[in-house]
Amino acid sequence: MKVACILALCLATRSSDLSLLSAKVKFLRNSCHIPLLGTRKSGSQSNFVVTRFKDPRLCPVTLIKFYLHYTKHYRQGSQNLFLGASKPFKPVSSTTIARWIKSTLSDAGVNTAVFSAHSTRAAATSFAFKKGIHLSHILLAADWSSARIFKHFYNKPIAQSNKEFSNTVLGATNNL
Repeated sequence: MKVACILALCLATRSSDLSLLSAKVKFLRNSCHIPLLGTRKSGSQSNFVVTRFKDPRLCPVTLIKFYLHYTKHYRQGSQNLFLGASKPFKPVSSTTIARWIKSTLSDAGVNTAVFSAHSTRAAATSFAFKKGIHLSHILLAADWSSARIFKHFYNKPIAQSNKEFSNTVLGATNNL
């Protein structure tokens, strides 16, 4: 599912965190705030903020709004953002979200024998760093307390030779 993959890239987060996103999204003019349900593996964020992107096909705010509109009749009181695509339309697990992301990556031509859903975290943060986003902004976006974690585990070489984190990552599609 495209919206899950876009959010994984924009938020530099795990599928387990995406499974905790609430459907009670607060839309503002140029952004939206997505509260979390339950407790995350790590970190202190209680909600995520995503900003509008100029291309509506990639805009996380537009995609979330469309997804919520499309799924409103299937919610049946569910507070989770992501629901299964078939009856009984229950909240999905992090494993299902990871499968959706991997499928979207495959549809985009990414070799999923090499790259997994979790690869979006390293790809997004590495690309943002290469494009000049200050390390402190990357640490904040990915909810890391230490630059050592980024440098040791996530800062990967980018094969291809600024506004903000998500716009930089999504703007990469213009250079592909």
